[in-house]
Amino acid sequence: MDVRWTVACLTAIAMVVGGCESTVAGRGVAAVGSVEWGPCRPLPLTAIPPAAQCGKVSVPLDYSDPDGAQATIAVARLPATGARDDRIGSVLMNFGGPGVTGIDALFDWIGYYPDDLRERFDLVAFDPRGIGQSRPAVRCNTDAENDADRAEPGTVITGIGSNIEDTPEEAAAEDRATREFVRRCMARTDPKLLANVGTIAVAKDLDRIREAVGDDKLTYVGFSYGTLLGAQYAELFTDRVRALVLDGAVDPAVDGLQVIVDQAAATQKAFDEYAADCARTVPDCPVGTDPAKAVDTLHALIDPLAERPAPTADPRGLGYNDALTAVWNSMYSTADWAGLTTGLRALRDGQHVDDLLASADLFNGRNAEGRYDNSNDALHVVLCADLEYPQDAAAYVELDKKLREVAPLIRSGPHTGHVARDVCAFWPVPADDTHGAVSAPGLPRVLVISTTGDPATPYLDGVHLAEQLDAALLAVEGTQHTAAFYGVACIDDIVNEYLVDLRLPPDGARCTIG
Repeated sequence: MDVRWTVACLTAIAMVVGGCESTVAGRGVAAVGSVEWGPCRPLPLTAIPPAAQCGKVSVPLDYSDPDGAQATIAVARLPATGARDDRIGSVLMNFGGPGVTGIDALFDWIGYYPDDLRERFDLVAFDPRGIGQSRPAVRCNTDAENDADRAEPGTVITGIGSNIEDTPEEAAAEDRATREFVRRCMARTDPKLLANVGTIAVAKDLDRIREAVGDDKLTYVGFSYGTLLGAQYAELFTDRVRALVLDGAVDPAVDGLQVIVDQAAATQKAFDEYAADCARTVPDCPVGTDPAKAVDTLHALIDPLAERPAPTADPRGLGYNDALTAVWNSMYSTADWAGLTTGLRALRDGQHVDDLLASADLFNGRNAEGRYDNSNDALHVVLCADLEYPQDAAAYVELDKKLREVAPLIRSGPHTGHVARDVCAFWPVPADDTHGAVSAPGLPRVLVISTTGDPATPYLDGVHLAEQLDAALLAVEGTQHTAAFYGVACIDDIVNEYLVDLRLPPDGARCTIG
């Protein structure tokens, strides 16, 4: 995994159409030209800021064949608002996933970036290869197939698991459905993309984007999965890093199944805090007045939806899968707890529960017209491209036992020993096998942010990533997934000072959110 680039003319690499070459894994790759910025095309759910500009960067679809088929990476920027002489460069950003479109997220967060950051940097985001507006695109399911999958209570559409497979027949049926999903991915997506869609390839794309926007070194902010991408970049291109902010860190040393367990435990912790807060502060709390019984109370509400969806104005209704997804989605921030409480109370009282369905739609990338983005398809494809998952059903039986121990929220009821396997158990394309602690000797000291109650990327993952990179660690007290750019001055001031002046916080720095 320790690939090094040698560059003959580093100082002239930006804005050059030819004349420089770099080497990736021993193969020449011509330097890219600058981005031709222009208007952005309309987005289905996101307003385009007036100053926004969009463009494209061409990259090899397969970096071992640089002269072969090319992929097009969609990029967007918010130009620096300050004087040209004060501009430092670009901050490249990845907002997580895998599967999230960076362009939409860049624009959605426009009100939260610190003024000084906006003045000194162009803010640049991109849709990773295969995702969003980038081409070729990953595609597995049609809109109708996504709706149908979500309606089946045993389907693991969000990757959070289910407790429905109680018999050998049900587990076998779910395995057949998963195999069919994999078959659709293979049939509908460019096979060369499927073989080159993992984080290593995206890190190489990130370096091409850095070059195309005219920066000699990378200044980068990555959230959640974006921290894994940033760590991979640091290992591949150590000498090209100016500054990295890795917020909501993923620990590269943790294998795929353990990631599921750790994330489930963190989500359970967040739900327990929600239940205690609801019991303490909310009259007529829908998960009850005893937090110790909140999981049972919740499942008494949502388990019947496996047989009969709750009413919504939308003819789909709210099924079991979507109800569990709405709960899971609401754990990402305490700001979402009030909406969850209102939705669960409506569910309990037999009222329409469109808000819960809307939350599940948002998580699954479905818009009001019933069209899906490809975020869920890409989530599975990238995970399977990155890590080898076991094929043996016994590994998933053991996983199920662990999930029931640490997260009864998402795996309730007794362990039956009949469990469906993960999508990646059936994936026919060999994985890059990126599992393992990251190593980047000579890396400038970078910043890792980890939140104590993060429901998706546990706090200790950030501690471990900071140790692997010898990075500064900002610990954040709170229950929220990621912490920067939410308007908390303690956090944003530290991030801004680092990105602008390369000044890191002192050891032991802490902030509080929420």
